[in-house]
Amino acid sequence: MESILLSGKFVILKNSWICTSVNCHTSVVIDKDEVVACGGYDREDNIATLSWGMVECSRHGESIGKYLLLHRLNGIRKDYGSITVKIYTSQHTQGFYQKYSFVPTSVEKNGYEEGLDKVYMEL
Repeated sequence: MESILLSGKFVILKNSWICTSVNCHTSVVIDKDEVVACGGYDREDNIATLSWGMVECSRHGESIGKYLLLHRLNGIRKDYGSITVKIYTSQHTQGFYQKYSFVPTSVEKNGYEEGLDKVYMEL
């Protein structure tokens, strides 16, 4: 397992134990021996899909999500070049991804559960 320093503050452990396929890449963000975020990506054909991007709620607003997203996008570009990147998220986090040029392609009303839409986005 490779570890790198994220933004001079947090440690990311790359390719951690939650990967289940050859094309799966998962990172866990550690701060002071505590897991504060995780996220990954997978590739099928010429499409990379971001998965399980989450930051511990008390740590929102510290740019951890931003650096984790940029880390994953850089990994995709390094591993696969310029390919389409997709994410399935909710209406609550859609705006976060739009700040990084993701564009909504469709919305499935109540796609996750009642009141929680599934928003399909691409970069």
